[in-house]
Amino acid sequence: MNPEEMLPRHLAYCERAGDPGFWAEPLNFLSNGFFILVAILGIQLLRGISWRAYWDVVALLISLFVIGIGSGLWHSVATKWAVVADVIPIYVFINLYIFSLFIRLIGLHWFKTLLIWLVFSACNVWIQTNVPSDVLNGSLMYIPPLVMLGVATTWLRLQYKHSWKPMAAISVLFLISLTFRTIDTSICSSFPYGTHFIWHTLNAWVLYSLVKLLVPKQA
Repeated sequence: MNPEEMLPRHLAYCERAGDPGFWAEPLNFLSNGFFILVAILGIQLLRGISWRAYWDVVALLISLFVIGIGSGLWHSVATKWAVVADVIPIYVFINLYIFSLFIRLIGLHWFKTLLIWLVFSACNVWIQTNVPSDVLNGSLMYIPPLVMLGVATTWLRLQYKHSWKPMAAISVLFLISLTFRTIDTSICSSFPYGTHFIWHTLNAWVLYSLVKLLVPKQA
């Protein structure tokens, strides 16, 4: 692979350090296994319930599995097509979860949920097109989902639903994981492995926990 095929520096990582080789990011590559692991573990959440009734949960678990594959490709071959394989499954998970969250967990009508999704999408597009992509070391795309988790936590709290507490905990964990993603390239001199692999590890648990909230406890 030619170095010019690499994407801009803000999408590079301490561990790669400009090396175009396949095995330049062993920790970042291997940590994607956590997404695959939690996707497989998530199958147990569907025991005793209809997979057809919870088709969105099935789709989210499949997305989790594919996130691990796509991100693994990006952190190995690191080409422009690989970043597409990395980003698309993430966007699929985020957008599908918004509908599952507000319809299944919060209890909104699908039309109101659609309006929320449209507002979310519009804000996301505005940020992506008006804010430099290297802001927060490429973590900008995750700010709208972080805000959405905060909104959902507040909404559930106002509804007096017990699920607001785990949602709040997940939101904090996501913020912590996002911090590790953001500081990755700024600590290369003191820790050459970077912290992107910690983002993978924590975020896999975040996504699994989000899916778990959608499934009845008796399942």
